[in-house]
Amino acid sequence: MTKTKSYSRTVAAPAKTPKRFRTDDLIAILVVAAIGYFTVHHFSAANTAATQQASAKAFITHDLDQALLAYKNDTGSFPTTIRGLKALVEQPDNVNNWKGPYLSAEALKDTWNISYQYAFPGRHNGMGKFDVWSMGPDKMSGTPDDIGNW
Repeated sequence: MTKTKSYSRTVAAPAKTPKRFRTDDLIAILVVAAIGYFTVHHFSAANTAATQQASAKAFITHDLDQALLAYKNDTGSFPTTIRGLKALVEQPDNVNNWKGPYLSAEALKDTWNISYQYAFPGRHNGMGKFDVWSMGPDKMSGTPDDIGNW
């Protein structure tokens, strides 16, 4: 029995000609990219608006509420409507036992960079209670997008 040697040889395949994009392919790619961009942008904007509203609601119902209660505990009453939320930052004249500031001045602006609104006694929450609200995205008080503690 004789052994035969076999040799394998690799042969390079001929180079393929690259497929060229047709106009239809390019248009399809652009349409898909535009739809993707619009979808991401649209949902990102909607998510941002919802986040801003949730942030304002949480700040009103927790931080501002706590600061106003601390002010009342120290001074004996809530700030008047005229004094407003500024009383949480700067000591009002003729107010004893003020131990503030209870918040920073920057905290008195909502997520749309508009000052939070305040009324005492509250119209929505009744006598002995206060109303605090953000005018919301439309920046107008008394509209359906207001965000308040009621």
